[in-house]
Amino acid sequence: MLLVAQSQFDNSHNVNPHAVEILNCLARPGKPIDRSELEKLAFHGITDEIKGLRPLVWRILLNYLPLEAA
Repeated sequence: MLLVAQSQFDNSHNVNPHAVEILNCLARPGKPIDRSELEKLAFHGITDEIKGLRPLVWRILLNYLPLEAA
């Protein structure tokens, strides 16, 4: 599973801007994931640039993982 270390990601490492948007959607400490926003972002594709991001997003969207952190 992808572990998110910081709350907001920037593009200082030349990561795909769409991937940064997905990571920011997932990395909101203390708040549940906004499923509708994640669905919209996933509709436009989930990059393979960040290992484990695509399976993580699909597990959340298919309700295998909760929207809230335990």
